[in-house]
Amino acid sequence: MLERFSNPLSTFVCLVLFFSIVLLTANSGFSADTYTVPQTAEVTLAWDPNDPTPEGYRIFQRIEGESYDYSEPCWTGSDTQGTVYNLASDTTYYFVVRAYDGDLESADSEEVSYQTPVSETTTYTITATAGDNGGISPSGSLAVAENADQAFTITPDSGYSIADVLVDGVSQGAIASYTFSQVAADHTITVEFAVDTYWISASAGDHGDIDPVGDTEVARGGSQTFTITPDDGYSVASVVVDGVDQGLLTSYTFEGIDADHTITANFSANTYAITASAGANGSVSPAGITSVEHGGSATVTITPDSGYAVADVLVDSVSQGAIESYTFSNVADDHSLQASFTANAITVSATAGEGGTITPSGTIAVDRGDSLTFSIAADDEYEIEDLLVDGVSQGALSSYTLEAITADCSVTAVFSPVNQAPVADAGPDQKVDEGQVVTLNGLNSTDADDGIAEFHWNQIQGDEVVLSGADEGQASFTAPDVDESGVALVFELHVTDYAGETTVDTCIVNVTWVNEPPTADAGQAQTVNEGDVVTLSGTGSTDPDDGIVQYQWQQTQGPAVTLSGSASDVATFTAPDIDAEGASLAFQLTVTDAGGLQDTASCLVTVAWVNAPPEADAGENQQVSAGDEITLDGTGSKDPDGDTDLSYRWSQTEGTPVELSDATAAQPSFVAPESEEEDQTLTFQLTVTDSQGLKDLDTCQVVVTGSTTKEADTTAPVLTVTSPYSDSVTTSWFYISMAGIASDDTGVVQVAWKNNRGGSGVATGTEQWTISRLRLSYGTNVITLTATDAAGNATSVTRTVVFQSRWWWWW
Repeated sequence: MLERFSNPLSTFVCLVLFFSIVLLTANSGFSADTYTVPQTAEVTLAWDPNDPTPEGYRIFQRIEGESYDYSEPCWTGSDTQGTVYNLASDTTYYFVVRAYDGDLESADSEEVSYQTPVSETTTYTITATAGDNGGISPSGSLAVAENADQAFTITPDSGYSIADVLVDGVSQGAIASYTFSQVAADHTITVEFAVDTYWISASAGDHGDIDPVGDTEVARGGSQTFTITPDDGYSVASVVVDGVDQGLLTSYTFEGIDADHTITANFSANTYAITASAGANGSVSPAGITSVEHGGSATVTITPDSGYAVADVLVDSVSQGAIESYTFSNVADDHSLQASFTANAITVSATAGEGGTITPSGTIAVDRGDSLTFSIAADDEYEIEDLLVDGVSQGALSSYTLEAITADCSVTAVFSPVNQAPVADAGPDQKVDEGQVVTLNGLNSTDADDGIAEFHWNQIQGDEVVLSGADEGQASFTAPDVDESGVALVFELHVTDYAGETTVDTCIVNVTWVNEPPTADAGQAQTVNEGDVVTLSGTGSTDPDDGIVQYQWQQTQGPAVTLSGSASDVATFTAPDIDAEGASLAFQLTVTDAGGLQDTASCLVTVAWVNAPPEADAGENQQVSAGDEITLDGTGSKDPDGDTDLSYRWSQTEGTPVELSDATAAQPSFVAPESEEEDQTLTFQLTVTDSQGLKDLDTCQVVVTGSTTKEADTTAPVLTVTSPYSDSVTTSWFYISMAGIASDDTGVVQVAWKNNRGGSGVATGTEQWTISRLRLSYGTNVITLTATDAAGNATSVTRTVVFQSRWWWWW
């Protein structure tokens, strides 16, 4: 019997079932009209296959007075026949079949019925039950013949799985079927179902995380959200779900899950832009925009054009100075670099040698094409010798301009000392008897820089005498015969230094017979204010016998003034206007007695404004013996202003001339001269000058007692040169300093020097002697040093000094 049916609830699937029932025993089957009920009370139903073929079929049963329970099929399978077991005896059963495909199910087939026979054997009851979300077939309470087998099929609903099967309360696991064999007792079978679960596997690449990570179990139909977080400096590169890139997501949610899934997050480093640019006259490399990954680095090189230099480099608008490259390290943001350029700075090196200045000086940076003017000034006592530009002489210029400078260069100012005039000292005025051998002493003359080149004595007044050694530092003559009036002989000493400059001093030798010469007294030194009327008094002058008949005042130093009464014993003048440093005026008084004999005296007038003059102290008077070494002491001199830079000048004004060790020292020494007289008096005058040029005078006397007869001294001194130690030296300076020691059994009276290229002088000191700034000539100079004792014994040594011009050192 055939009949078509369809599922009235679905518009998508139409199942047509051609249904017929065949009732079979275990070993054979017959049509329902001819079937003999077996002892096992089971029935087999068969039907034609549906077209199209469905997923499967379900058989539902009921008994008289009941309805079908469509949630509990008594058989499920894909075949076109099924056996329903464990039917109760002597019971009418009704059956229908439904075809299904997924959640779709057809309507009922044609209903058929079957009457089970009355049981003739022992039966047992098997109770089959299923929980939600699935079924067991057959289900319910089934009567099973003794020793018969009964099979059960467990089918979960879609989306669910078998959780457990309990047989008589004992778990059999998640099995899909179970058979009771040779049933000999009642049994129960219970099935439990659980919803299907799926796994989502989540992973993340380097430099980021996904949460949750690893395998996550999710129930069917559920949802799961994943959060993707990159590390600092990185971004999401891709999110791949089940092999498909979903883009740059920071989260992803699986909805209605019905299968396993995978999700993978990938990351990449952030990139940043380095923008580099250059101004005119230079370039940067790389220029423009450069991409740098997070944490990476980039170096930009800055290159100026020829003739230009880097002026400044701004990194993110902050100055980095004139650098030639810059490295961006550990980059974590965009950056910028701007380079600017300037014309090359040209360096001019300006230096000045000893004795002057050049302005500007040092290393001077100028722009290409600029000009630069220099001022050259010499210090006191120096003069400009030359100006060298890149070693080339430009002459003795006080100003020089470098025009349109295009390259580095050097400018050097060279100075040389201005020659200082020598100081002539003709020795003290002397009183001698006719016929006496007279010595004129010019050895106390000095020259501050290059030394004395020559001496020349000249008689300018009185009876003519024959001078011996007129071109030496000391000259001598025999005093002429005179009448009762005596005669005054005046001698002039010309002293010339190596620069050719000459100064003159005079001394008077009074030759007496009876007449005694006068004694001039020019009065005490005075300090006055500018504009004061100053009186010079010679009234203290005296003559022991025939009286003074003539006075003559003469100004010898300082700003010129007009003397009133210059030919009388008292003269006056008005102190001149001076600057803040003050001034010293020196005056000399010459007195002449009736016999024509003369004497001179000096006085000093200090015109003060602010500076007070020094106070000279020539020390205590001394009494010594002939041949003794005597030291004059001016160290007691002082300056009211506290000026410690005092200079000293000693001169002998009376007595047998002696040679001072250093006429400009505070404590010069000399050897007391021999004399045929019992006693003789030597008078010395000390002139003290402060740093501003103000002066003061003081005198002291040394009384020398008569000499005694001594054995002749024939032992020469010992002379040693300690600097320079070598016999021959080379220097680039035009002068040299020397030092050494000398000794003698009776004492060394002087150490003198002479240069074969010109010049001679006397060293400072004897036992320990020094020579400062001995003038040299270009080339080879042979310096002869001679130590002399009081008896005239002498020892000489030489030193060879080669002077190479400073030009050699500069080039």
